[in-house]
Amino acid sequence: MAGQSQHFLPPNFHISQSKAQTSSHLHANSAMKEEINKLQRNHHGILILLFAFNVITCIAEERGIYLVLLEGEPVAFYQGAAPDKDGRRPVYNSEASMTHAKHLVDSHDQFLQSTLDAGTYDKLYSFKHIVNGFALHTTHSQVKKFKGAPGVKLVEKDRGAKLMTIYTPEFLGLPAVWTQQGGREMQAKGL
Repeated sequence: MAGQSQHFLPPNFHISQSKAQTSSHLHANSAMKEEINKLQRNHHGILILLFAFNVITCIAEERGIYLVLLEGEPVAFYQGAAPDKDGRRPVYNSEASMTHAKHLVDSHDQFLQSTLDAGTYDKLYSFKHIVNGFALHTTHSQVKKFKGAPGVKLVEKDRGAKLMTIYTPEFLGLPAVWTQQGGREMQAKGL
């Protein structure tokens, strides 16, 4: 081995072939890079289209809070409630009243489960004492499914209200008047 040159290239390999092959590989590499760039540009375009579609879908299917009133007596007007000791008013914490209230909540849940697709709404509250109904957070297309359904009296989108005060006497300036007129013990005298 000493004195012999070591060749790593095959004996029939010529430098000119190597340059041609290298040039061909570079051209193929360049073409591949161009294809990758085209795909990336198309990929960005597809992502932009998907994003635009999602934005439009969200705008078209904006969720809102809806109030729904149903037929059927609320607890306050339920005839099965036990009367008070004078026999005039129902007792709302009686067993019959509490059973009726639970029945109303269960009927609200059953109505929603049988009418709307699972996962398309969130029931926020069941109204059972003064009115029979519920509030839910959903889309307009889901609301259309039960708007004319049997047992539905009214469906109204909540418009919200701006809170102006949390304590009316202070808002009206009444504590100052009461202080001038003898303090809190005189607040309701003479009314």
